[in-house]
Formats: sequence, C-alpha cells, structure tokens
Amino acid sequence: MTNNGGNDTIAAVTAMGYDAYYVALEALKAAGSTDPAAVKAALPGVTYTGVTGDIAFDDIGDAIRDTAYIKVADTANNAWALETMQKAG
Repeated sequence: MTNNGGNDTIAAVTAMGYDAYYVALEALKAAGSTDPAAVKAALPGVTYTGVTGDIAFDDIGDAIRDTAYIKVADTANNAWALETMQKAG
C-alpha cells in the first residue's frame, strides 16, 4: 500500500487475471497435456469458481457469464470508480 499511495483497491483486471490463470490451469489438467489443440478441446468442459464468480464455457468456448463491472476514470482523484454492476437477463 505504501508504494501505491495508500490505495488498497484491487483492480478488477487483477481479479479477472487471477481467475483466468486458474481456469487455464484447470483446462491443462482436463486436457492432460500442454498441446494447444488438446487444451482448446478441453476448455468447454472446464468449470471453475473463482474470486469473480462461477466460470464456465459454452460449446464454442465463449465464457458463460452474466455480470460485468463497469468502472470509470475519476481523473480528479487519479482513481477508478465503480460506475455500476451490470447483470444480463
């Protein structure tokens, strides 16, 4: 926090990156290989509960998610501000 001006906010991209890492790890485990084609084939069967919620994929590999966090730049305070949490459906 000292090196970040006292700011203890965790960026949304950090949480999503954390989850992406573990989803990739689960895909590697499911594929039983590091071969890109095998990992791609295994991905639709991967499910993972991460810090950003449940993560799963449809049959073409698109993420099945229903929530997005929208932030805006607060240039007066040099910070990101949560604008809204948007849910589909």
